[in-house]
Amino acid sequence: MVHQRRYLIALIASLTMATACVSGGGQGRPDLKAPEGSTAYALSLAQDIDTATAAWEQDKTRFEDTLKAFETYPKALSENPWEVAARLMDLSDEAGRRGDIVALYEERAQIERFYQAHDKDLVRRLNANVQAAARKKSCQCELEAAGAIRYALDEGMSKAMDANLEARHDAHLLLDQQTQTVGKRNLKPLREHINAVTWASAYAHVLAPGHRTHLRNLLQTAQDAQDTLKDAIEQEEARLQATPKPPRHAQKAIKARLENLKAQQQALQTTLTIKRPYLAEDDPTIDNIKERYEEAHQTLIKALEAKIQ
Repeated sequence: MVHQRRYLIALIASLTMATACVSGGGQGRPDLKAPEGSTAYALSLAQDIDTATAAWEQDKTRFEDTLKAFETYPKALSENPWEVAARLMDLSDEAGRRGDIVALYEERAQIERFYQAHDKDLVRRLNANVQAAARKKSCQCELEAAGAIRYALDEGMSKAMDANLEARHDAHLLLDQQTQTVGKRNLKPLREHINAVTWASAYAHVLAPGHRTHLRNLLQTAQDAQDTLKDAIEQEEARLQATPKPPRHAQKAIKARLENLKAQQQALQTTLTIKRPYLAEDDPTIDNIKERYEEAHQTLIKALEAKIQ
């Protein structure tokens, strides 16, 4: 079971790193071909735009909740860890601006989205493998391991990704060195605070602008995608009307493709109508996010430093 879990995490990571390289149709990467004229890209574009928008909105909510929680951090600590805590929060702010840390957050988001989209199938397949292994061992009992597999995957992936981040984080290294100074009861809240401040810093300085750029890149390919879908519909209709007529099974397949093409054409048009405001050049959102983060972080540092005796 442990080997299967490790293998799956590695598999998901490799798959999502590959998809991350081409997300946005290769925009900004001179070594990648742009998606103009790709019917497959056009068919998935509406869903890709919706997914990108949902991810941004989800992170916006998380950011708001994280900033509110900053106010409670000093109250969660006891004894006298204030000087070290202030240093940890500064290191966390710095880490959130580092390219390698941001890359870990981006990779994690890709993995989580992939897992959420495919978790039922992954659990089903692993459960089937467990049943097959049990039968090979001549086990007469019927194992229902789906629940345990899901828990192991959820827990294992989360802890593995947390450990990956902490191993590259100066604040976590300092906290390990200062265990006696801060006291054991402060270790858990300080680890949580480090992770929260690091993510908020990364979001304000890199992830939020990245969300906006990625979404705008997708939206800017929409006109070409609409043209591609229109051409594909015309080609399928021509096949349907060809002389001599295609066999019945071929007609059925053509009609199914036409239905899908027209549905995605309508979905893309609807999505563009709703998401068009994201294309606006004058968007103060990103600057506002940075300013609010800086203010909240400075308030937190001042609250910690005020407790230093």
